[in-house]
Amino acid sequence: MNRLAAVLVACLAAPAFAGDTVPDSKLKEAIDAFHAKRDTLAASGGLTAEAYQKLQEGALEGLPIESLTPRQIAKIHREGLFTTNGQRHEAIDRLDAFMDDTGEDGAVTAILRLALLGGRGGKQQAALLDAALTHPGLPGAIKSGAARDLFGAISGMGNPKLLQDAAPKILALESSLDASASPLLAQGLADYFDIATAVAKDAAARERVREKCVAFGRDALAKTEKDPDAFAEPVRNHIARTVRRLDGAAARGKLVGSAAPPLAIEWSSDPTLQSLESLKGKVVVLDFWATWCGPCVGSIPNVRELAAHYKGFPVAIVGVTSDQGHHHDPSGDVIDTKGNPAKEHELMTDFMKKKDITWTIAFSEEDVFNPEYGVQGIPHVAIVDSKGVVRYTDLHPTEPLAEKAKKIDALLKEAGLAAPTPPAGN
Repeated sequence: MNRLAAVLVACLAAPAFAGDTVPDSKLKEAIDAFHAKRDTLAASGGLTAEAYQKLQEGALEGLPIESLTPRQIAKIHREGLFTTNGQRHEAIDRLDAFMDDTGEDGAVTAILRLALLGGRGGKQQAALLDAALTHPGLPGAIKSGAARDLFGAISGMGNPKLLQDAAPKILALESSLDASASPLLAQGLADYFDIATAVAKDAAARERVREKCVAFGRDALAKTEKDPDAFAEPVRNHIARTVRRLDGAAARGKLVGSAAPPLAIEWSSDPTLQSLESLKGKVVVLDFWATWCGPCVGSIPNVRELAAHYKGFPVAIVGVTSDQGHHHDPSGDVIDTKGNPAKEHELMTDFMKKKDITWTIAFSEEDVFNPEYGVQGIPHVAIVDSKGVVRYTDLHPTEPLAEKAKKIDALLKEAGLAAPTPPAGN
């Protein structure tokens, strides 16, 4: 082989980046480019599901996965940019090189393996979970923020029995949520609260976790208030919403069986509706929803059926939403209403006509993801009895009419109020 050929072979065999790792600046450049293209498409109205998928698939072009560090792989995973099985397998293969690391990179590796492999079931789930929870580098990763994905990885396992078996180790994480822990962990507080309270065997343990999560979330927001690089606005909003939820009546176990949390009505299709107090004496069905929510709009026929069944009886159905800053018309048009709630309310009147909504729609000053009612996803239905006490929550409007009627009719009977003939199947 001549000298020139030898040089060419050496160049082709060399890693793409010095030190066989991708510079963080290159990864940031790729992710920033992905965000810019996404935002441009969104502004032009061209951000379809197909277009977004193409953006995702091209985001990692030129970045060799075999040269990424665990923290870089974690960042890409958070962005949702491992879009093919091939990319995920390459990431998992790359992580193999760090499995013996006893420091923070090893802890990140254990968390990532749990996130990428833990949802597949099988015997390996227990080993993956234990590796993440007991890794010697975890305390350091919690302090530095490198373990920010831990709670989400555990939540994604979907194995209640395994989580119950690991309850002591999961609950022990509560002690790590102190002043020395990175505020970045606050992004996973909702996941940790839901997991820990599900596996806790007594109310006292659940309450300790709740209080610790609320305190840590508030402290994280306070610590990062003047640091624009710490949390993007959507992340801050998510943490703030989590804190409100965990400090709300539902999370405190004070919702069902207690007086319904008040709703400040900003606008209602029924001008006489000023507050929930004005509906006392009736059984009230609260349906939390929004026009952008596909399942909410899809359940409108079910709510219409319920309204027709109880027409003329002491049952009030109220679709509760809040100002969203945008309105999704049945035609598919998305109308910007940011800073103009009156326009959003006006559009709702037209929406009601187009969708044949025969019950009251109300905009509350409280977010539609109402923390007091424990609304984490919509649609979400709560039922309040004639005395103003919450009796049911976290129901879905597509529940069969007969099942909903059983609950409502029992409350009517309890109050000595008239009820219609039960529907078929009741």
